[in-house]
Amino acid sequence: MSVDIDAIRQKITKEFNQLIPPNDPILMTVFLSDIMLDSALKTLHENQNQMINYILTARNAMVEEEKKTAGKLITEAATYINKEISEEINKNLNSISEQMRLYEISLSKMSTVKSNIDENTERFLKKIKNYGILIGASLLANVLCLFALIIHYYIN
Repeated sequence: MSVDIDAIRQKITKEFNQLIPPNDPILMTVFLSDIMLDSALKTLHENQNQMINYILTARNAMVEEEKKTAGKLITEAATYINKEISEEINKNLNSISEQMRLYEISLSKMSTVKSNIDENTERFLKKIKNYGILIGASLLANVLCLFALIIHYYIN
């Protein structure tokens, strides 16, 4: 953005009927101000570009750090969840193992109880058989006694 001195001079001449020489101090001040303004704007744009680059670099660094943090968070969360699930599975497996052990103990006791019941039943059946034989023999003896009495009664 530079000032067109000739255009300014022509405009003033046209509108105000005043001819301004090319080395007019006011015109030189405007020209100098324009040069300084251009220089300041150029410096401002350079500073703005540097700030934009700094902000972009900082933002990219933050994004990378956030990615690392997110990755670490995901890894730690997965590790924590894995640990909790493993602990819960181990608790359940231990509980199931204990229940199986108690079941096996119960089964072994059941076979012992069944064996005892079988032995007691066998003894009971032998006793009943013996009592049956004894009762049968006793009945036979009673019948024989009855016949003996009847025979004795008729013979006498």
